[in-house]
Amino acid sequence: MSLLRCLLLVLVASLVGCDRGSVNPVPADAESPDFDAKRILERVAQTGKLSGDYTEMPNVIEQIRAVDPGRAENLRGEVDELNRLRKPEDIKAKAQAILSGL
Repeated sequence: MSLLRCLLLVLVASLVGCDRGSVNPVPADAESPDFDAKRILERVAQTGKLSGDYTEMPNVIEQIRAVDPGRAENLRGEVDELNRLRKPEDIKAKAQAILSGL
């Protein structure tokens, strides 16, 4: 009987300890190419630097092209203009302008 009681205690203790905790929902658009473009451009708008994950923009634009070719072409044109800028303050302003259009 004591073995059964011990097993029951272990089972109850393990079930009580299996709390799911707080679940942080993932934004619905977290998987979309738009989400990636916004994330990348937000960083550029903050730093004024075209480096780091900005190198992924061509891939993100191609992912958007699969869904909306016209939007992808517009974004490509905006990003081409962004690539020609050299001053960090100009880069920040252009990235912010692109973001407002997404």
